[in-house]
Amino acid sequence: MGVTVKTGDVLDCVDARSGESQRGKWMFFKVKAKKGFDNLNLWVSNPDNVKNATAVKILSIDQVEMKSHLDEKSQKWYKDYNVTCTVERAESGRQGAGSGFMDASGFMDTEEDINKLFGL
Repeated sequence: MGVTVKTGDVLDCVDARSGESQRGKWMFFKVKAKKGFDNLNLWVSNPDNVKNATAVKILSIDQVEMKSHLDEKSQKWYKDYNVTCTVERAESGRQGAGSGFMDASGFMDTEEDINKLFGL
């Protein structure tokens, strides 16, 4: 099954990776197909504007590129599909999205609750 992105799409980017190299700041995340192994590597052209975002909205698609790489282990060639986009911060539809951890505040109010949980 394929995967598609278009201008206006809101995408979760909780698993985004970012950093800085000699070429400047960068950020990317994978957009995966609902079924199968297809995915797009979405590279963000304005990473400063969406630092620590849990979801982004695609404002424009700046470049699409297909490359191939050789997997050293299997000696097979694989295609990489890269999409460079300008994005803006958006609200995520996923519960627990954010730092990658769910907020547990209010889950246990007292030390007594914790002791009950562990049978102490």
